[in-house]
Amino acid sequence: MADDQSGAHRGSNELAEDRTSMAGNRTSMATERTDLAFERSRLASDRTTMAYMRTAVSLIGFGFTIYKFFQYLKETPGFEDLPSQGARNLGLALLSLGAAMLFMAVVQQIVFLRRLSRESGHRFQVSIALVSSICMLAIGMLALANIIFRVGPF
Repeated sequence: MADDQSGAHRGSNELAEDRTSMAGNRTSMATERTDLAFERSRLASDRTTMAYMRTAVSLIGFGFTIYKFFQYLKETPGFEDLPSQGARNLGLALLSLGAAMLFMAVVQQIVFLRRLSRESGHRFQVSIALVSSICMLAIGMLALANIIFRVGPF
């Protein structure tokens, strides 16, 4: 019976080392899962930004198309007297809405990435979604300038 007790009670140092090792393994696994959770959050934010960009591109494209269509229609013989102010205003409104939406999505993405970086302790790379959104915003602003000031490459 004395043997059973000494066998059942391994050395207290040995048991403590096993428990410490297991705790260290659990801590490293938890850290790894947390890091992956931060990465999933960043990717979800990228998907959200891309969804905003798709909607904004549709609005910008549709607004610019409406404006240009009625501009060209007015230049067509027989349609010179066509009132195009309403089409211009609708195109301008859609274009402005798309550009404003895209601007807010870019700001939201930047703020979120900064907060996520601060909380995770990791610096995340600038995403392709953010870069492409900024580029599309610039194109939208050029289209807006074209309609308002009648200048630009369009």
